[in-house]
Amino acid sequence: MYSMDFRKPVFLIKERENLSIAEVAKRFGLGKDTVFRWSKRIEMRCTRNQPATKIPPNELKQDVEKYPDAYQYERAKRLGVSQRGIGYALKRLGISRKKKRSHILKPTRRLETPLKINSKRINRPTRK
Repeated sequence: MYSMDFRKPVFLIKERENLSIAEVAKRFGLGKDTVFRWSKRIEMRCTRNQPATKIPPNELKQDVEKYPDAYQYERAKRLGVSQRGIGYALKRLGISRKKKRSHILKPTRRLETPLKINSKRINRPTRK
């Protein structure tokens, strides 16, 4: 992110030298889309610098320990939040998604009878 100390002089130079958005982008090594976005709104957008408050991490950990095979929508229903919120909270806690279990394969049926050999082909005399 670029600070306001950088953004304001960019537009002062743009106005003073009567430059286009492409020329300003090239001069300062910025993307054209970035300069265009700044021309619409020069202020920085606010970011969330607060911890998540709706899903307490200790409750989610207890739920994962109690129901390890539960789906996210089931956890969401129990905790009274959205399924996507559960996904974000699990990611914050470093808990990965449920992995597929390896299934034990049934042994394949083998042929009980040996292969039949065509005796006519084997005993055929060779041509000279």
